[in-house]
Amino acid sequence: MEWEFPPAWKKLAEEISSQDWRIMLVGGVDCGKTTYAQYILKILLEKKEEVAYINADVGQAILGPPATLSMSFLKRFPSQLETVLPDYQWFIGSNSPSGFFTEVILGVHSLVQVLEEKGNPPAVMDTSGLIKGEEGKRLKYMKSLVFQPDLVVILEREDEMEEIYSLLLNGGFRVEKLRVGDFVKVKTRQDRINFRREKFKRYFEGSEVNEFSLKGLGFVSHTKVIQRGQLVGLLEEKGFLLGLGLWMGVENGKVKIFTPLKNFDDLKIIWVGRLIIDPETGEEK
Repeated sequence: MEWEFPPAWKKLAEEISSQDWRIMLVGGVDCGKTTYAQYILKILLEKKEEVAYINADVGQAILGPPATLSMSFLKRFPSQLETVLPDYQWFIGSNSPSGFFTEVILGVHSLVQVLEEKGNPPAVMDTSGLIKGEEGKRLKYMKSLVFQPDLVVILEREDEMEEIYSLLLNGGFRVEKLRVGDFVKVKTRQDRINFRREKFKRYFEGSEVNEFSLKGLGFVSHTKVIQRGQLVGLLEEKGFLLGLGLWMGVENGKVKIFTPLKNFDDLKIIWVGRLIIDPETGEEK
């Protein structure tokens, strides 16, 4: 894989590669965050034994399925990052962090705890493109508080990140800004929808309907009324995601869930999210 970045981007990446830092990438949609994250991972893994990659973008996740946060510990740079299976996942249940700040921030916090338990290897965290208004500022500030990055890299086209830059700088973080150019590919809204659809479709291939008695299991739903196809998180006792499922209804007192997960020994909690997914096409309804 070849990347063409301006000198400033390459220079900063080289500085990062000589450190054991936590790096947080921040910017709007289609600003090159994920591409730059992969470049940083590649040069880090040329010098480090292990690097953690955290996907904190619930809508355009290259690692793991949409509507989740994911983390993988990499010992070598993969030819395709999207084929890497996450080591840890956290269920959000939405393709946008809006309205799900509690789940997102708790998820980042839980992944950071694992990072610390693993000896704090260098880590790169990709974030969502939600940057507008007070909501965008709050989300990025709270993520930085729980992640505690050594360096925040802001990618911007003009000056759209100035308020977030000032907020994080005054929060005591080192922040570097890089200018986005024409080398970054711009995707349409339909491109992003298609991306999620294909990821959901691939994820649920080979799934089967399983029945669960709620006796002895924890249960929580983001909505009062649960519809067929509503996205479900199957969680273990610490809240980490074992696998996704789709709500298929209730029959004879048992919950029916369509899921690729085969082993339910560690299942403790069923958490119903907000998204509704067509199990055959992966399309969001």
